[in-house]
Amino acid sequence: MSDEPNRDQTDKANEQVSRTAANDESAAGSSPLSAARGLSRPKATTSGDRTRARASAPQGTVTRGDVVEINQGGAEQVEARKLTVSQGGIGQAQADAITVRQGGIGRARGGTIDVSQGGVGLARGERISVQFGGLGAGLARDVRLSQGVAGTIVANEVHLEQAGVRTLVARTVHADRGTGVVFLFAQRVEGSVRTLFDWRAGLAFGAAFGLIAGLVRRRR
Repeated sequence: MSDEPNRDQTDKANEQVSRTAANDESAAGSSPLSAARGLSRPKATTSGDRTRARASAPQGTVTRGDVVEINQGGAEQVEARKLTVSQGGIGQAQADAITVRQGGIGRARGGTIDVSQGGVGLARGERISVQFGGLGAGLARDVRLSQGVAGTIVANEVHLEQAGVRTLVARTVHADRGTGVVFLFAQRVEGSVRTLFDWRAGLAFGAAFGLIAGLVRRRR
């Protein structure tokens, strides 16, 4: 018997497999949220420049978009103009405006970083605000911490309300009652704050600011 029919069937099968693989690759790469690629459920959906993610992104991917919203999901790395995280988590994030509601980010860098009932490991920005949450380390021009805790804060101006901070380096500190700081380096303190070690001198502030800011930059 001739082997031609078998070879024809094999060629057709290979052609079908190649066509299917090409279609799958095209469909996966067409979505602006590449982090959702390969996940059957739930899938990421897009609308214009807005990207919504409800699925955890595969390791090693970067989610990019003008406006990125992550709800009950996660991503390893996000780059956007505006980022909103609700009941989700991100490894690294960079955006002009970052909002976290009941979620967390390992490292965040942006213009404004607003956290409520969540936490950020390392945050760098112009303004950082944390309410009912935690901050591992924060470096910014203005930091506000309300009913939360922080490991290290380095800023020009800091507002504290019923908060606890391990190490605080700032030019000006505004503190309400119920606030405690272990190591305080400040040129000016307004309000009531409980401290264990208090250095309110320009020389101490400058030395502490340079040391801690350098350590934070190395951790980027």
